[in-house]
Amino acid sequence: MIKLLPILAIILFAFTTANVSADVTPVRAATYVVCSAGALDTVSCDFLADGVDDHVEIQAAIDALPTTGGRVLLSEGVFSVAGSIDLSANLILEGQGFGTEIQQAAGANLHNILSIVWAEGVTVRNLTVNGQKDLQTWGNGVGIRLGDGASYATVEHINLVDTRGRGISMYGNSSEVVVQNLRVERTTGDAIYAGQFNVQVLNNVVLDAGNGIMILQANGSIVTGNVVRDSGRNGIELLNSKNVIVSNNLVKGSGYLGMVFTDSEGIAAANNRLTYNDNNGIDCNNSKHVSITGNVSSYNGSAQNAQYSNLEGNGILTWRCKHVTISGNVTFNNGQGQPLNRDGIRVADDGITAGHHIVVTGNRSYDTQTTPTQGYGIRIGGAMPNQTVNYVILQGNDVIGNGIAGIGITGAVSGADLIIRDNLGFTTESNGFASIEDGNTSVIVTHGLDIKPSAKDCAVTPNNYMGFATKFWINSFNDTTFAIRVNNDPGAGKAVFAWTCSVQ
Repeated sequence: MIKLLPILAIILFAFTTANVSADVTPVRAATYVVCSAGALDTVSCDFLADGVDDHVEIQAAIDALPTTGGRVLLSEGVFSVAGSIDLSANLILEGQGFGTEIQQAAGANLHNILSIVWAEGVTVRNLTVNGQKDLQTWGNGVGIRLGDGASYATVEHINLVDTRGRGISMYGNSSEVVVQNLRVERTTGDAIYAGQFNVQVLNNVVLDAGNGIMILQANGSIVTGNVVRDSGRNGIELLNSKNVIVSNNLVKGSGYLGMVFTDSEGIAAANNRLTYNDNNGIDCNNSKHVSITGNVSSYNGSAQNAQYSNLEGNGILTWRCKHVTISGNVTFNNGQGQPLNRDGIRVADDGITAGHHIVVTGNRSYDTQTTPTQGYGIRIGGAMPNQTVNYVILQGNDVIGNGIAGIGITGAVSGADLIIRDNLGFTTESNGFASIEDGNTSVIVTHGLDIKPSAKDCAVTPNNYMGFATKFWINSFNDTTFAIRVNNDPGAGKAVFAWTCSVQ
């Protein structure tokens, strides 16, 4: 009896297992596989495309998913589409890498290739979207569109090429969108356009676009770690946006501005590299509460693109901006298009809206070329007399080695509004001794400052009894000298003075 127990246990287990297998229906996950006409393995395909109107099969797979969402996997190969593909909520549309290509058919003239509207929680990844723009004659030609109701979307690891319009366009009443690790190349419009709230544009590569990255009213957004090269117009542009961080980007060879903030507020631009752009490296235009820190801006004004060849070429320009901090930046060899007429850092206005409350501190601005092109390390004020800049502090900057001078003051900047101190390459403090000899009542003192002082900036103290003189004063200030005068010829004992000038 004891020996039969193992045998009975085996029989009972087999019987129970057989009943379970017969009674339980396997539950398939919400995943559909769509294979291209050129797929290597079509055995596991739920939908098989034939190379013509492949949007039909892809859309059918998306529509077959439950309302709770799911995943559509695309095989390797080319999917030729002649209609827009509408993505649904909580969908993952995924390819096998850049070898999975959704290609707009010749003459399809689509407004959008992939469209996400009123569908939250969508993810698109690991594929190529090819607009074949040279084979289209009209249509918006957007590669991937995110419109109203497209919140909480992620678009990642996408190769976006040859779109007639924008590469990826995000606008409408949506937020919390992440666009990362894209390669966007040869787009006629903006490579990446963001007009939604809290958009993150991270670690993308943009080559040969209209505008590289365009942020419009995308408040609370982050633009970080992108490489933007050879844009036809601006590399990175912010317009009417608030509280945006732009950091650790490389912008090179833009046909106009490297990076520009217009009519924006609360912008932090940090640790970016701007080089060989046709116009200014960083351009702050009519914006406020802006921080520009730790950036490197060089060789700008280089005339790469003849369409926008007015060639400003400052390393950093603030234009009609208020409450700006420019700190810890390096600007060198700028002004390539207008040698000695453009600067490392320039603070200016348009004669109507004055820039004010600008702090420029701890920057290094210089020119290393045999024939310098960067005029001033730092220039304050407009080019015309009526252009004013108010309440400016220049402190602790290194401006040694520029084409004209370390610091230039132009336009109407009053002494009460301007503090300049402790800058290398720009002398604002000096002292010495001067004597009024027998037979004279004055002495001309060379002050050695790089900025014209006034009486309030200089102190003079008698170093002896001044002989027959009983009174002294200072006047006749100009760019290089001032005068010390006494009321009487001091006589043989002469009058000796210690003087100090400090412009702050």
